[in-house]
Amino acid sequence: MVDCRESIAAPAAVSNGVWRRGSDGARLVRVSTAAGMGEAPQLRLLALAAGGYGLAVTPFVMAAWLAQSDLYLVAGRMLFPAYVGAAAGLLVLDRRLGAVPHPLARGALWLTLAALCVGLVGDLGSYYGGGGNAAGVPYTSVQLIFYGAVEFPAIVAAQLGVALYGLGLLRSGAVGRRTAWAVAALGPAALVLWPLHVPSGPLFVINLYLVATAAARGPAPARAP
Repeated sequence: MVDCRESIAAPAAVSNGVWRRGSDGARLVRVSTAAGMGEAPQLRLLALAAGGYGLAVTPFVMAAWLAQSDLYLVAGRMLFPAYVGAAAGLLVLDRRLGAVPHPLARGALWLTLAALCVGLVGDLGSYYGGGGNAAGVPYTSVQLIFYGAVEFPAIVAAQLGVALYGLGLLRSGAVGRRTAWAVAALGPAALVLWPLHVPSGPLFVINLYLVATAAARGPAPARAP
């Protein structure tokens, strides 16, 4: 029978899995979950569908905002599934990496997921909270509260969280440095599209990487031994 456990000192021996405390209680081992946690078809499908939808609609929202179009509200009301796609894509990525137990990675993962959920609520309130405004018309007081006090801080927290998650992966040494740095770079990279529109610009950048990850079959590359 093949032993599907490994020491934390040799994370490349198992391509997919979840970290558990060893029987001696003194070391972490990685239990292979290729048939379980590592592959979640429904979650992957959700990440691809909602994330792909987000990639399609976010440029539409940015263009409507920049053009001060009357279609802005229509476009904005179609944006919320992009939050769902980003959260599902992040979970797919985390499962493929095998739930790395580094405290920074764990804390940052939950921070990002919580921020995306709060951002979703803020987005719904921003666009469905009253008023038929176009891009150039002032928000209603309800919309201002949902956007300024809920959605905007949430998207900032999501960018910070995903950057810290990548740094946690890097410090853990459990995945390849390129993978860790790519995830860490998502937060700063999302700032590039801030002038076009917030939150659709940052959501586009984050979903672009996560949809590509979900579309690729197999686990993310582990650190070389």
